[in-house]
Amino acid sequence: EGFKFVICESESQCTLDLIKKYCSFFHLYNPLIVLIRDLSLNIDLLLYIIPQEANACVDWLAKYEISYDDPFTKWTKWNECPFQLDLLILADRIDVAHIRS
Repeated sequence: EGFKFVICESESQCTLDLIKKYCSFFHLYNPLIVLIRDLSLNIDLLLYIIPQEANACVDWLAKYEISYDDPFTKWTKWNECPFQLDLLILADRIDVAHIRS
């Protein structure tokens, strides 16, 4: 997409450590981790840990993903942000507290 600066927030310190430090060649997600590392050679990639409760958007995306048989084709068809996610992004911007469901 031509992005030059990307911020990635994750609730999993383990995941960030796999990307930043070491990942066994035999790890299930090694091919994906290698792609992320290769991508980070061409862009400024910042990785941050964030608690689950602090990001309702991530929680919604995770639940949205598992509600479809083939979630990856759904992502590629988005031309605009889904309404429910748009509301959560707005709430995050104005620091509305969320209770995880």
